[in-house]
Amino acid sequence: MPEADLILSNANIITIDPSYPHGRTLVVKNGKILAVSETEDFSFLKGARTAIIDCQGNTVLPGFHDAHCHSVSLAESLISPDLSHLSIHSIGDIQQLLRKTAATTPEGNWIRARGYNEFYLPGQLHPTRWDLDKATDKHPIKLTHRTGHAHVLNSLGLAMVGVSSDTPEPPGSVIERDLETGEPNGILYEMGAYLTEIIPPLDDEEIERGIQLASEQFISYGITSVQDASVRNGIQRWQKFRQWKNHGSFKPRLSMMIGSEVFSQFVEQGLSPGTGDDEQAIGAVKIILHEATGQVNLTQEELNEKVFGIHRLGYQAAIHAVTDTTIEAAFLALKYAIYRLPRRDHRHRIEHCAICRPAMAERLAGLDIIVVTQPAFIYYN
Repeated sequence: MPEADLILSNANIITIDPSYPHGRTLVVKNGKILAVSETEDFSFLKGARTAIIDCQGNTVLPGFHDAHCHSVSLAESLISPDLSHLSIHSIGDIQQLLRKTAATTPEGNWIRARGYNEFYLPGQLHPTRWDLDKATDKHPIKLTHRTGHAHVLNSLGLAMVGVSSDTPEPPGSVIERDLETGEPNGILYEMGAYLTEIIPPLDDEEIERGIQLASEQFISYGITSVQDASVRNGIQRWQKFRQWKNHGSFKPRLSMMIGSEVFSQFVEQGLSPGTGDDEQAIGAVKIILHEATGQVNLTQEELNEKVFGIHRLGYQAAIHAVTDTTIEAAFLALKYAIYRLPRRDHRHRIEHCAICRPAMAERLAGLDIIVVTQPAFIYYN
């Protein structure tokens, strides 16, 4: 018989298996559960290197799996000023926190703060460039909305990224402007990718410190595996996660989605679906649909071909769609791909799917499309 790596004894084990729902002893070998029993004595599997834990009656559960998270964004939030509604109740609170941060930040360096939610601010208004200018005019500032789909820059920040009254909107984005003067007021919608290309990233040491904190937070909640859903995941991010894994900085098992704009890089390097190992593997291909400009950012024809290209190569598509219009577009694109080239167990997904009428839910179920939703969206939206 094999020598066990780990034996948990005297535990209240909940297996989530209806045929054998409880146990008291659990045996692990090579990272896999070898046996669970209510009564059996597994001492014969104990060896010199076997770790034995007396759980003293405490409950043992399978690890939780987070089907949609943003690990790097979480990491950045944990090393940046926190603008969440738990600590911020006014624009004055934001200004005070930014002044405090500016006092310890070298002049000219970017100040990043994350998680503001206008719903909890007086008048339910976003802060503007002029609000941020009152905190400091010596540092460029970038605030990130709790959703990650909106940002606010101060005047110096706008100047440094080249946004002025003459700047046209990048495709699918909105630069909010003063209605009378046309001057940008600092609020930028769906411009995260544009800003990422221009604003210097956090240095490797800072971001790895944040990743360690994110990892600790996941594990503290019992989350032992995650699907990272960032649309900006590319080859470099894949290599970074591998580095963080090798350093022990990121402990949950990882399925990393790929941004649809860089999907071809993975195909060219022969990285097929599921490439990797038990600790890090390639997951779905992520597409973002939104209506920031009043219409869906991709035409139906563009979306159909994008999804079919993913489907044809055997990958799983994961389409971010929140509103009924974008969910309809996502459904039609997936239907187009599935009907054009039928594939068993395609496992295509719609992320969020927050405003989904019963009739649409039935249509999605009819094509075995997976809905990856977040109950918090019902509350926040």
